[in-house]
Amino acid sequence: MKWRSKRLRGSSDAILRRIDPLVSASETGVSVEFAAMPIWDAYVELLSSAIVFNTSTDPSQRGTLVKRTIAELKRSDVKLEATAFLKTLEKEERRSLRRRPKQFTVLSTVSVRPRSSFRGITLEGISHRFTLRSPAGLTLPELAKKSRFFEDHASSGYCFVRTSVLARDAAGAMDRATASLDTVRALWTLGLSFRSWRISLGDAAPTPVSPVTLGPLHTVHDDSGLSATDNYWWEPEYRQPRKVIDLDPRADGLAGLVKEARLVLRNEKFGEAFRTALHMYIRSLDHADHQTAFVRLWAVLEQLTGTGRAPYDVTVWRASSVWIDRDFSRQVLEGLRSVRNEFVHNHHSFDSAEQLLWQLKTFVDQLLVVFMGLRHRLESFAEFVELQDLSSDRELLRRGIKLRELAMDRA
Repeated sequence: MKWRSKRLRGSSDAILRRIDPLVSASETGVSVEFAAMPIWDAYVELLSSAIVFNTSTDPSQRGTLVKRTIAELKRSDVKLEATAFLKTLEKEERRSLRRRPKQFTVLSTVSVRPRSSFRGITLEGISHRFTLRSPAGLTLPELAKKSRFFEDHASSGYCFVRTSVLARDAAGAMDRATASLDTVRALWTLGLSFRSWRISLGDAAPTPVSPVTLGPLHTVHDDSGLSATDNYWWEPEYRQPRKVIDLDPRADGLAGLVKEARLVLRNEKFGEAFRTALHMYIRSLDHADHQTAFVRLWAVLEQLTGTGRAPYDVTVWRASSVWIDRDFSRQVLEGLRSVRNEFVHNHHSFDSAEQLLWQLKTFVDQLLVVFMGLRHRLESFAEFVELQDLSSDRELLRRGIKLRELAMDRA
């Protein structure tokens, strides 16, 4: 195990020092101060992406290992910093890999009504079964029944999702199940809201842009149906029940989108990049705070354009490549880039944050759809980025082809 680069080690060290006073060890893992909850998952993702894990470690379980490591360091009263973190994380990974995987069931709720369609989906070996009533045979932990959100969990009208997953422990099962469910939710959100907008009127509390959000509670069960832990997991972005979406009218289109996405996800050369983008996409749109959602969705735009450490001019140029009127798209993206910088650097707020978020979503949606459509003709995600770099001028493209043909003749 090692850091991916010195730069990432330095940025991870800064993150660890920043969250040190905000977290503490609890009986079930890490206790995070309420004020830090919106950034906690983002920090865990950043720390996970900065490290080279053992190839046998499931990508969806890396976040669990990071959280366990932080809990162990806090339990041992060790200051959070890069050296101690990496050393302890390596021990946690070895301990995890010694455990044999076993079958778990994760019970969640989601703001859709499947009716006749989508009773079940299997994606990347993980099956999700959707029912209108709580599945029989699963015993909920007593702490979940005492939660202030239990009534919402049991009677909000959301459908229940029973996810079957192989994992080494309950926490790993939770991570794998919700990661797979996030992939499904991202695809449904893309299909349900592609090329559409929403403008909220009046003084109503802001709600997430994603129409497919998770309910408040998750529980993990062993193969006998008993609760695998005494506790439960909860959704930090959940506030109150939302309108339930009926999937039946869009069933055929959503099924086709999921089928297309399966083929992309199976591809060893760019499946991981696509999966990461989908997870970032749905988790950004889960935020009811539209400014937070905007900043996180801009990160998805950077991911899909392979920006890395390149200047934002590169992001704008590449993101505009999938539109016929590239010059107009660049102007719009330049405006959105300025909004992003105002949010991040000057803490400026905009009354039109919701409209701006939908505008940015249009560009991200288009990139996702084009990426899926080109899967037959791409060798790698890097080729998708190279394609975005090319000019949209047909004459320049013809000239480039001619020069490459001449170079081939001389090779």
